[in-house]
Amino acid sequence: MHPHRDVQSLTYVVEGRFGHQDSLGNTGELEPGGVQTMTFGPGGAHHSELNASEDHRLRFLQFWILADRLDIPTSFAQRQYTAEERTDRWLTVMAPLGSGEGLELHQDAWIRVARLSAGVELPLATAEGRGTYLYVIDGAIDVELTGADGTVRPERLATGDALVITGAETGRVAGGLPVSELWCADVPLAFTPHGVWAR
Repeated sequence: MHPHRDVQSLTYVVEGRFGHQDSLGNTGELEPGGVQTMTFGPGGAHHSELNASEDHRLRFLQFWILADRLDIPTSFAQRQYTAEERTDRWLTVMAPLGSGEGLELHQDAWIRVARLSAGVELPLATAEGRGTYLYVIDGAIDVELTGADGTVRPERLATGDALVITGAETGRVAGGLPVSELWCADVPLAFTPHGVWAR
């Protein structure tokens, strides 16, 4: 167990069985495609992650995001998604509070995942004042972006590569291997730090 405060943890399970416990009394396990958010308010809380399998390795992504206000309640939520739900489409797994999509975030941030087949294309766009972080969990993809001035930027990404977009650009991603797994975060570039992050 270890503590955090004034922040939200975002977890996505890639491989194996992810085990969780926290000081709120929550416990649980997630398999590949599972997502979890834990919001740590001003009072803080403790949590821990572990490999819930004795036979297989565990691989997961964990990101951290600041909240849009100070008085966020400490809370926990998780959901298991299937491979079919994210195959050849963007699946929203986390989104702003009240949006009705995915697990709720206390920030104007959208987290999407996709399981992309070879040759299948998905749209990719970033608005002015927003930032996009695209990460290739597994596989390979071709990215083509067009800036506001009409400049076309091609990129080839493979497992472990990431692409950061700041500013208005539109384009597409195309699968380059039989299966490619992607994580994409769309966040505001301007925000106000709260709590311990305001110091």
